[in-house]
Amino acid sequence: MKYYQLTFDTDKFHSFFLGDAIPYKMLNDYDGKRLSETWKPIELKIYKTNLTGNVFRLTSHLPIFDEKAVAVTKPIIGDYVEYLTILHHEPELGKMYIVNVTAVLDCLDLNRSKIDYFDDGSILSVLDFVFDDRQIGATPIFRIKGLELKYLFVSEAFKNVFGSLGLTGLVFKI
Repeated sequence: MKYYQLTFDTDKFHSFFLGDAIPYKMLNDYDGKRLSETWKPIELKIYKTNLTGNVFRLTSHLPIFDEKAVAVTKPIIGDYVEYLTILHHEPELGKMYIVNVTAVLDCLDLNRSKIDYFDDGSILSVLDFVFDDRQIGATPIFRIKGLELKYLFVSEAFKNVFGSLGLTGLVFKI
């Protein structure tokens, strides 16, 4: 089975960033736990480029989807994410949503993956991902247990739907 790391085409497409009133440490809350029960929309600012896509970057582990991207992907990933409304001052973009991926899987094969470690033994970065397919099953989007704030992955089915419908803003890295 093929899985793709989600990255963002920020050279071409707009991205979002936190405003001055929001502490950056709040980004640590998006580690796979559900937030919708206590969610209060946060206001984000936009970094504009020449193009508006359907998916925007907030951080490496927090995509922001427009309404079209939500409508197209919800049947595939809806059980594995929360769509959390955000506020912004760009009316032409319409409603926008942080996609909080709640599927956290213990699926990284530590013995076969190529990994750089800190001196204390914790993972600095993964250079080559090898997954245990049995742990992933049919999950279309997921975080890796222990690296929840660093990487997002999607299945080939998600990638194919995203591309076939002309959605933009993501780069799928093998």
